[in-house]
This record gives sequence, structure tokens and C-alpha cells, in this order.
Amino acid sequence: MKKLITGILLALCLLAAAGCGGTRDTGEKYVAYEIGHVTIMQNAPNGYAFTVEAEGADSIRISRTDRAEDGQAVTFEQQGTDCSFSCTLAEGDYFLFVGSGEKTAMLPFTIPKMQPSVQLSERALQLSFGVDGATSWSSFIDPNGKSVYKSAKNVFDDTAVLVREGMAITADSVSDREYDASMPYYYVVFEGKNGKMTYIGSAVSALETEFSSLSASLSVQAGAAVLTVTGLSQNAGYVPGVHSASGELVLGTQGGQAGEFSVVCDLSGMTEAGIWYDVRLYNLATGQSFDLPSSCADLSTALTAGSREYSFQEYEGLLKVTFSQQRGDLADALTSPSFTLSAQEDAPCLTLTAKAEAGRQVTLEIRKDGLAAVTVSAASDGTVSLTADLSSLNAKGNWYDIIVTVDGTEYDVRTATAAYDGQLALGGHVYAFREWEGVLKIAYDPTE
Repeated sequence: MKKLITGILLALCLLAAAGCGGTRDTGEKYVAYEIGHVTIMQNAPNGYAFTVEAEGADSIRISRTDRAEDGQAVTFEQQGTDCSFSCTLAEGDYFLFVGSGEKTAMLPFTIPKMQPSVQLSERALQLSFGVDGATSWSSFIDPNGKSVYKSAKNVFDDTAVLVREGMAITADSVSDREYDASMPYYYVVFEGKNGKMTYIGSAVSALETEFSSLSASLSVQAGAAVLTVTGLSQNAGYVPGVHSASGELVLGTQGGQAGEFSVVCDLSGMTEAGIWYDVRLYNLATGQSFDLPSSCADLSTALTAGSREYSFQEYEGLLKVTFSQQRGDLADALTSPSFTLSAQEDAPCLTLTAKAEAGRQVTLEIRKDGLAAVTVSAASDGTVSLTADLSSLNAKGNWYDIIVTVDGTEYDVRTATAAYDGQLALGGHVYAFREWEGVLKIAYDPTE
């Protein structure tokens, strides 16, 4: 733990001078070389302070692949054998490359999908780690590498007091029966890579410790949907944000003050239609975050901004927000649109045929969670015939959107005004049309 605290203090001292950017040339090159201990401390919603033990390092890169050249160069400060820098990283797996002269060392690491939370009952506190079930815990936690600390401060330092250490990797929560209201901030600390890496999460505390009189609302400002959160806060720096299961994070930019605050988040940055986003308050300076209870909002709220309709939702007492894309009917842009499933050259295909004014640009897209899986387009010569190869579909049991764009305007395929026919069994799968609220979808499932 001494090395951990030393690394943390060094990182905090150098953080103001650190950031992502170009490489730093320290002059003298070293040939004998390896990466020592690495400490990763969360200090913003997607921000992390790194301390890397690497004597003689002259370059550091972070990559999503195991190729250093694919990565981002990092500007770092070096003091003794320790290199310190700060980066903004999304959740997921990465590779750390440290170079010294002609030598390069590599260490894989993980930014976990994790949302720790605490609940108070009388004088006991229950902390849940909240690691996403699809994440491999062993990629960043040793078998008995979980610890929890508490502190009077909402930034981790050497005043933090150990609550429990050496917990098994399978432990998903811990109780503190000696809860002290003067030390309300808790920190999840993971040891990984056989003790070679330490991960320190941002502060976690009870919602009622940090806030009171919370209220969330939706409104339209300058044509965009806006989430507004008001209330009373113990600390400054909080902004509202929404977070999807895939990791998309949309944040407000202006932090609120301590005491009475009112902060906003522009929701036009949300890209995943139909997905329920978590509604949270994030501290821009410390990374601390809180899920908002559904009781702080009017769940009947629904509003339209541009082509989107936004609404609040509730799940297990927590507030969510979602949007649906309000598109026109394809029959308003094309005459007699028809969709057919067929096998062409041993590939499953969806074909659109219709009549259209010559010169109109038509695009057929198959989308999942707002992202295009298949795209084909052509200009009309009086008629349109577009065939999309469905071989790349891989979300079994899920329904894909069929979106047609005509001269830049998107349209849904309404089942009441478009002809559609066919069910295709091919390659061990069945491709079929589906309907959701009058809109045509496509799905595929294994035959066995």
C-alpha cells in the first residue's frame, strides 16, 4: 500500500502539467528496460490519472490494439522512475506501450464498466461494486484483489482508511457496520496483473449525503431537448449526464456550485434510439457520480424536439431517459414501395423496389441501435431497385431497423403503406419481417 500511496501523491502533484498529446523526448536512451507498477486513478467521468514506473522512458502510447503504432501518443512528466500523465478513456480494454530507445514494453489493462453505489440502513452502509456482467473481472482484478477505503474527502489520498481488503474476485458488495457520517466517501480499489497494477475508482457516497431537494425535468431550448437538474449540493462541479449500456456518455459542460444549483445537459448528443439511458449527476472534477431516483421527475413527461420524441422512464426506482426517431412514411417519398426477402448467390438479401422521380437519391440502411449494419444506395431513373446483403447481421433474436433515405430525408417503412413478403431460411438461420408499432423491422434467428 505504501507504493500505492506514493504513486497517488506523485500523480496528484503532476496532474496539472499532464495531458494527452505529442511525445516527449527526455534525451538519454536506455536499453535495459521494463514496466514496473502502474496506478490508474479515476478523476473525472471518463478521466484517469496514470502513474507508470518505467525508468528511462522516452515515449508512452495507449492503444485499443496490440500494435503500438495504432495508439495515441501521451505527454508525460517524469520524476525519478515514475511517469505521470492524464487521459480521457472510454470503458474497455487497452494496451499500454512504453518505449526506451529501441526497446518497447507492453502491458494490457482494462477501464472497467462499473457503477459502484452505496445504500444506508440505520448506521450500516452497503457498497455494491456494480461491475457490468459482460466484463471479465479477471482482466483487471487479481483473485483476492478487491479492497474498499473510506475518507472525509471526495478525492482519494493517504488519509483514506481501509474498510476491507483482500476480498475475493467473486465478491459483489461489502458492508461497513462502522459507518461514520464524517467519512462519507468510499473508494473501490482493485489490484491486478499479479499486483503490478492498481485501479482506484472515484468517490462513492450516499445520494442523501451529497444532495437534497433534487428535481429533474425535460424542456426544449433553441430547438434541442435539454435535461435540467436542480437541487442542493454539498460540493461544486456536478453536471447532469446520460449513460447507455453500450458506454455512450453525454454530459453537460457547466458544473453547478455548492449549495443551490441548476445545471443542464443537451440531449441531442444521444445516438441510440429506443435505448433507456441512465440519468446521473457527475462531478467534472472528481468523477463521482450518482444515479437519480425516478421520484425526482414527472414520468409522464414527453416532448418533441426536431424529429425526436424524448421521454422519462423508470426502472427499479431509477430514472431513465429515451428517445424515438419520428420519421415520415416512406410512401410519402416513393410510390408503391415493396420489400422482398430472397437468396441471391447463396447470400440472404433484402430488396426494395419502388417508383420515384428520376434523379432522386435513395439509400437503404439496415440499422441496429442507431448504427448502420448494411448500406446500399442509387439514383432513381424512374424506378428504384436496391438489394442489401444481410450476411453481416449478427444480433440473433434482435430486430433491426429498416431506414430509407430519399434526398437526405430519412423515412420509416410503415407496414400499412408498404408491401412486404417473404421468410427466408438460409445458412442455418431464418430471416423474417417483424412489426413494431406499425413500423417494419427485420430479424434473424437460428433454425435450431
